[in-house]
Amino acid sequence: MALYFARVNEAWTRPQAGLITPLCATSSKSCASVEQVARDLLSKGQKYDGPPVRLGSATVLGRFDPSSTEVVSQALQERRNIVDAAGSVVSTDSQKPVSNVFTISWQESGWQIQKIEDVQ
Repeated sequence: MALYFARVNEAWTRPQAGLITPLCATSSKSCASVEQVARDLLSKGQKYDGPPVRLGSATVLGRFDPSSTEVVSQALQERRNIVDAAGSVVSTDSQKPVSNVFTISWQESGWQIQKIEDVQ
């Protein structure tokens, strides 16, 4: 999970498209949505003014099974601004805790995210 959150931070602060996709199954709508944010920021000439998310913990749920394992993550969405090329603030995200369940599986290329679900 640490790599996923590091890539999200990099993709949204540079911005740079294509960093999330290699970690995910092509069927993952959640990953596609996160990747789309990077593309939108890039096309608008915008970026986050600092890392938007910080991972707190990641815990495997239940018994470990490489064919399909669930990991719950606790993270913090940081209070960050989205700025344009001139540095003007376009919008601001508020700070809030974020909990997700990642369904992952082992592939030849390594761990791959199949699905990400929000936990309320």
